Order: sequence, then C-alpha cells, then structure tokens
Amino acid sequence: MPHVSVVIVNYNSAGYVRDCIRSLRHEPLERVVVVDNASRDADRDELVRVAGADERVWLVLSAENLGFGAGVNLGVRHLDADEQDVIVVLNPDTRVTPGAVTAMTRALVSGDFDLVNPVVYTGDGGQHLVWFAGGRLDLRRGETVHVGLGTVGPVQVATATVSFVTGAALAVRGGTWRELGGFREELFLYWEDADLSLRATRMGKRLGLVGDAAIWHAEGGSGDHPGQSVAFYYYMQRNRVLVLRPVVGLRRLLGWPGGRFLVRTAVHALREPRDGWQKLGYSFLGLRDGIRGRTGRHPLGS
Repeated sequence: MPHVSVVIVNYNSAGYVRDCIRSLRHEPLERVVVVDNASRDADRDELVRVAGADERVWLVLSAENLGFGAGVNLGVRHLDADEQDVIVVLNPDTRVTPGAVTAMTRALVSGDFDLVNPVVYTGDGGQHLVWFAGGRLDLRRGETVHVGLGTVGPVQVATATVSFVTGAALAVRGGTWRELGGFREELFLYWEDADLSLRATRMGKRLGLVGDAAIWHAEGGSGDHPGQSVAFYYYMQRNRVLVLRPVVGLRRLLGWPGGRFLVRTAVHALREPRDGWQKLGYSFLGLRDGIRGRTGRHPLGS
C-alpha cells in the first residue's frame, strides 16, 4: 500500500482538529499536516499541544489567513508526496470512522477512481443524517447536489461514479493532485471542490464515492455562531459565478432555473437565527463581485 497522509486546514477550530486527529489514531497514516490560517493565540496554543502529543502531526503556521484552497495546497507541498502516495483532505470538523481511510485508499489503488469521497453524515445527539452520499454538478441549475442530503442514516450506499466530489473529505493520489494543480486559490473559500471536479472531469479523471467509507461532519461547526457565517453567503454567491460562468454563461446562472439558487439563498439568509439582513446584503454583494470578476479575500474576513 502507498504512504497515506492527511491535510487539515484550521481557522479557530482547534477543538475540532483535536477530535479529528483522535479519530485518526488507528488509521495507517504517514503524516497529518495541520495548516493554521492565522488563528487566535489560544487556538494556536491548543494546536501546539495537539501536535506535541502525536509525532505524526506536523503543524504549519501561516502568518495570514490564506483561505481553504491555498491552505490545503500549502499543506500538500509540505508533504512532498510521491506520485502514488495518497493525500486525504479533511475539514477540521470531521471525525473518521475506523477503516474509512483504508477503504478510500483501496479505491484509488485499484485504479477504479482518481478522486474519491466517503459517505458523509452529520447531526446532533447521536442522530445520523446523510450530508453527502455522492454528488453531481447540475449545470442546468448552476449548483452542486449532495445526493441523499437529510436522509436518516446510516444507509447502505454502493460505490459509484459521481460528477462532483466534496472537499470536506477528499482522497487523491499525489500524481493526480499535481496534474490538477491543486485547489484554485483565488476563490479563498467555497466552490473550490466544484472547480476541482470540473477540471478533473475535463482531464478525463474518474470521480467516485466509496460506499464502505464513512465520516461524520459537523456542518458549519468551525464557525463562532449558530447558522452560516456572513462569509458563507458572500463567497458562496461570488464563487458560484466565478466557477460556473465560463461553463454555462451568466444568463443561465441568473435566469431560470439557475435563479432558483439566488432565491433559495436569500430565503435562507433571512431565516438565520441572527444577522439575517446583513447576510442577505453580503449575499448580493458576493453576486455583484462575481459578475465583476473579483477574486481573492474580501475585507469582511473569513
């Protein structure tokens, strides 16, 4: 079997990172690289303690918030993985079920797929809700689709080909990662996985779901408050346009049925437990900046 390593990008989520790494203690890993995106001092101190307790953990401290894609790319560079080595990208707020990493690695080694996801669950109080049981890019509506979203689990899912892989729990070989050039860094946050899926498909890469691998994901768990952040609404709208406009055109994204995404996002913003109108405003600001082609980090932060 090839060497397998994990990359986690942290931003003020050290408690989640600690739990994620604990869930990996029995997985056959070479390294766990944690990239910290200029978190608060207390958060960084916790990461130092986590790294000190596990010799497999390498901590990379960034002087600035690079965003998700650039953070992952930085972590992968520190791995210096060989062509056949396996890289597993995990959100900080994930916990890995025993055997999941091995199952994803096996799917890559078999040659059946080039990029793979596990089945992803979420939920509180012991409840298992499907968050991702395969994905597809719906270009007609201009959105990504999580198959099985909200289904009560656990569920039996077959290994299958997909057209969209989520960046929350992604496994790929080192050679494939270099061919793809990693994540698109100027997006900063959100839609990096959709962009990667599009590029991989164009290059003839095979995207897959590994049915016998599972993780748990605290959706939105890395935020400071309940609900989605202001950044979520801004980058989700902006980057949707930046990624899909060259593929389907602006008219389809803003018209029908692509406009349903805009309406649905606006409704979700107003139903937020706090700052709904502010989030709605940043949603439309993101849309405007996407149309204007603005990239990189917005002053609103992350």
